Amino acid sequence: EKQEPSQMPTSALPDDPNSDKYRPGSPSPKATDETPAGLAKPISVARIVGLLSKVKSNNEQQQSKDEGAAPAEAVVAENKDEEAPPQQPLSKSSRLKGYIALLVFSIINLSAGIQSIHFPIPPKTTQRRYAIAVSSITAAVTGVTVLMHLDRFTPLKKTWKTFFGPKAKVELILLVSLTLWWVIATWVNTTAGGIAGEGSLQLNLYFSTWICVIVCFWTIERFRKASGQISTGDFLSQMPACSAAWTTVVLSNLLVFSFTVHLYHYIPSVTYETSPYMYLVYVANPPASYQWLLIELLSCFSFLFGLAFVLIELFRSGKKSDCENMVEGIVLCSLTFAWIPTVTIVTVPGGIAEILGNTYIWSWAATVTVLRTFSKWIRAWRESIHDMVEKQVIEYEKAKRNAIRQISSGGDEGVNNSASEKVPSSPK
Repeated sequence: EKQEPSQMPTSALPDDPNSDKYRPGSPSPKATDETPAGLAKPISVARIVGLLSKVKSNNEQQQSKDEGAAPAEAVVAENKDEEAPPQQPLSKSSRLKGYIALLVFSIINLSAGIQSIHFPIPPKTTQRRYAIAVSSITAAVTGVTVLMHLDRFTPLKKTWKTFFGPKAKVELILLVSLTLWWVIATWVNTTAGGIAGEGSLQLNLYFSTWICVIVCFWTIERFRKASGQISTGDFLSQMPACSAAWTTVVLSNLLVFSFTVHLYHYIPSVTYETSPYMYLVYVANPPASYQWLLIELLSCFSFLFGLAFVLIELFRSGKKSDCENMVEGIVLCSLTFAWIPTVTIVTVPGGIAEILGNTYIWSWAATVTVLRTFSKWIRAWRESIHDMVEKQVIEYEKAKRNAIRQISSGGDEGVNNSASEKVPSSPK
């Protein structure tokens, strides 16, 4: 028969395991007469089970923390993958068109330089060698660059992406070097006395040289746009009023002034043996001397006025006044009516720009840019007039509505007053 706990002897009951008797460091229980010999074993097993359960709980807490941190790291990694767009292959680069165009026109320039010796007026040996060197080096460099962009099979295809990716310093240095290379070559080859200058009849060499330098600037603009920078075209389009058009006036007139001055100083050294065509036009039958002064003064004034209006627009803090707008219109109108007869005089037979060359082309370019700026000013002026008339119409309609509202409110008050006079007052 089982005895009730209250009836069991106290010597048969186990001691409290939480007491100091069984804490670590306390002496282990010994089998005595009062404590049975088999009681020490179950007490030590209970202590070990408690320690194991505590270690297990700690491990579970640490595991839960690790599981909570893992999704956070995964989310961060996913966000990084989303923020970093996949790198597109070089064959889809926006600059590849520029490299291909530069390769094609440098080959045309090279062919024209090689064939220049067969012209009736052969160039100097040094000029021919320089033109061939410029175009051949450019063709070699751009040819290798195009092959790198189209490479999909060699082990170095990933290396090319570091050279020609967005914000890559190697590509930036290459483009700046090519641009400076062709700017110098354009001045040396196409000005008066150059292999493709006035009177040389080297038209293929002339136009291919100018196209190469323009392609270099275009490719640099594509690189800046791909690198997240604002391009020159975007910057000009964001400029207020006619500032972008004035910028083209400044550039074209600076070039026409430079080429005209260079041509004027080169003519005294012209002989029949070196350039028969220029000798007949500028020495045997020289043009009127006033033409040199006319085009130099006009290009100088156009440059200064254009630069002044560009700087005013860049540093303007408020709205353009009506007086300033009228001054700008008067200046543009004067330049327009000055450039039209000037370009007609200097580019016809007997003019200083009779021969096709830099002076001829950039004189027409300066005239076109002035006309374009004048047309933009007229458009802006008409828009300002339209805005002013529309504002006046709005003010008129507003005043009209206010007047009608006042008249209607005044009529209602008069009717109310007359009605109150007709109704007799009630007796007290």
